[in-house]
Amino acid sequence: MSKTCVLFQKTLYIVDLKRQKCYKKKMTRPFRERCIPDTAKCVGHFYMGSGTNKLQGDTYYVDFRGKGMTRLHIYASVTKNCIPIGEALFGRVKGMAIEETVGFANFRLGIKDPSVFDVPKQCDDGRFEVLPVKDELSQYRILGF
Repeated sequence: MSKTCVLFQKTLYIVDLKRQKCYKKKMTRPFRERCIPDTAKCVGHFYMGSGTNKLQGDTYYVDFRGKGMTRLHIYASVTKNCIPIGEALFGRVKGMAIEETVGFANFRLGIKDPSVFDVPKQCDDGRFEVLPVKDELSQYRILGF
């Protein structure tokens, strides 16, 4: 189990709660708004629930073609206010076949507890290990990290 925190200083902290170890990584990509890009095509409307407990949404499709052997089909579902419901992507990244599905639940507008943006206490002493993992998919996601 781990805790992840991205701060405005473009630093990602991941704390391994079992080992109480801090990992840190500089974020090099610019911050992107997390909503549907202008290039997306609406492929359908839907609702979940019934009666007064109905959530309406739209699903959008993006056909992404990157360098070399990268091609992804991305489907993102959001409410009319761009509250994320889910995202699915599949295709190839650098020739490797991938598939990923992300769902969002218990979503709340606003920030209930601003302390989630504090540097984790396990990282306060300045000791950390540089995070060696590179998340190739993060640059392609529309809604998720």
